[in-house]
Amino acid sequence: MTKFIKYFALCLLVCLTSGVALAQSSKGKSKGSDKGKGSEYPLKVKIWQLNDNCEQIDYNLDRDTSLHLFQVYDYNDKKSLSVSNLGNMGSPYISNIFDDREQNRQSPVFFMDYVSDFVTKPEDTKYYQVNHPYTWLYYAQTPKARNGQVIDFTHTQNVSKKFNWGFNVGLVGSTGRISRQHMRNTTFSPQMSYNGKHLKIHFFYKFNKFYTEEYGGIIDTIE
Repeated sequence: MTKFIKYFALCLLVCLTSGVALAQSSKGKSKGSDKGKGSEYPLKVKIWQLNDNCEQIDYNLDRDTSLHLFQVYDYNDKKSLSVSNLGNMGSPYISNIFDDREQNRQSPVFFMDYVSDFVTKPEDTKYYQVNHPYTWLYYAQTPKARNGQVIDFTHTQNVSKKFNWGFNVGLVGSTGRISRQHMRNTTFSPQMSYNGKHLKIHFFYKFNKFYTEEYGGIIDTIE
């Protein structure tokens, strides 16, 4: 957990540094334009994904600062109304609603089904075009008894009108209530895109790391 916090702090420092550099550049351009009037303009974010034929599909649900259902931090609860898991956030689970069980099976490998909601897959890659550096952060902390954390951090910005880069960092983990119940699912997904008149380039990289302790239940101490 400590290593991830250090890594997250480094990513945040990079974002802040790039934001300061852009602010200095904008300040220099606005000196000769009516004392800065009209230099401010609203943020515009365009998000799209690629289908199997590498065609662009607009992403309908724009990422914003909405608080809709912000209290639902567990990915399992977002998937189905009623869920049973192994007692810890990020652990294997199954929906208690039979009709919802089929949609939980997203992984082509059967043994990866239980982490399908935590894996970042190539088809999930989102590409951006923004006129300002754009940062989106979601953080949730559970009570100390379980010590669970959920982090979803995205930063993207345009180097030019045609070239954009960004990355996403995710963490779902909890120490649990009993020994050897620790779960930690970490993802890192950088992406870049270039949209020219005659050339379009998309690049992405997916990193998924899962740490699961198998406690096997509570030991019987009666014997």
